[in-house]
Amino acid sequence: MASNPEVLRLLDALSVAVFACDAEGDFTYWSEGASRITGERGEGRTHSSFDVEGSPGLGSLWQRLGPGPGASAEGVITLRHAGGHRVHAIAELCRVPGESVVAGSFNDLTRAQANRRLAEVSSPERTQAAFERMTGESDAMQAVVRRLEKAAQIDVTVLIRGETGTGKELAAQAIHASSARSEKPLICLNCSAIPEPLLESELFGHVKGAFTGALRDKRGVFEAASGGTLFLDEIGDMSPRMQVKLLRALQERQVRRVGSETLTPIDTRVISATHQDLSRKIAEGEFREDLYYRIRVFEVLLPPLREREGDLRVLTDSFVRDFSSQHGKPVTGISLEAAACIAAYRWPGNVRELRNAIEHAFVTVEGDTIT
Repeated sequence: MASNPEVLRLLDALSVAVFACDAEGDFTYWSEGASRITGERGEGRTHSSFDVEGSPGLGSLWQRLGPGPGASAEGVITLRHAGGHRVHAIAELCRVPGESVVAGSFNDLTRAQANRRLAEVSSPERTQAAFERMTGESDAMQAVVRRLEKAAQIDVTVLIRGETGTGKELAAQAIHASSARSEKPLICLNCSAIPEPLLESELFGHVKGAFTGALRDKRGVFEAASGGTLFLDEIGDMSPRMQVKLLRALQERQVRRVGSETLTPIDTRVISATHQDLSRKIAEGEFREDLYYRIRVFEVLLPPLREREGDLRVLTDSFVRDFSSQHGKPVTGISLEAAACIAAYRWPGNVRELRNAIEHAFVTVEGDTIT
């Protein structure tokens, strides 16, 4: 990050929060504006530390970044604020060309309104809001919502299965936001997106000097999510070696940082997800049967979009409203021909593919109807 004192003073004076993270996700710069907005200092914290209340946080946004120089990601995040309140903000991240850091900013647009609203919302209302995001009127989707509500009421490990794009992370967010752990962090980790040599450190943390590049102590996501929920996406891609370590952590309810001899107790609920057939992977010797039963105390199966009869139009109308507001285009709906095309397609990418297709249409639409 910039070392010029005048530049740093200018950044500190901004009402917008500015920060930078290194390749490990540790903050290397945290402006005074960021401290004012969140009530937290950045030193010793990671981007995942600010994932809270089931809403996407910096860690979730970090995972959406492309790998190349200049790759960027933008989204609405929720952060802690001094006094226990929450801040809803618009965040932007960008990989800095020529450097191994990610620069970012977020703008505290609705802090006062959000704080007032959070003080007013009761637990039943929070539960309803969480499940309203699980859009769908089909019998299949209503059955899923009832099962998620049951999962929210019990504090056990949950396995969410479903094809790519069916909303597994959204389901995990709904469970967490409606559970007794909702006031504590929800941290999401995609097991397939992190190389195995780094995954152990990401899960359990490490101590300074544990390996080349370990310049400081770092807590893992199990510790960061203590008291709350850890969502492990694509757990079926985890290597056998890491499966053993994960099983030990779940059984003993404690973790050991890489390079340390000390065990740290954890109180973290684990929700896992996969699009793979774990029974087949067990038969082929690629997934541990004992770990499977440990993570599958309660199972939720998300149906593919092609099996959700009647939900296509409901989802389409919902996306049209969202994108019309987001992009500032007064689009009111889709034509009969476009609706017929949507109904005839199989949607292998499920809800995610449908959402992306509708957003793509907003780029080319002329007038108030998508054709």
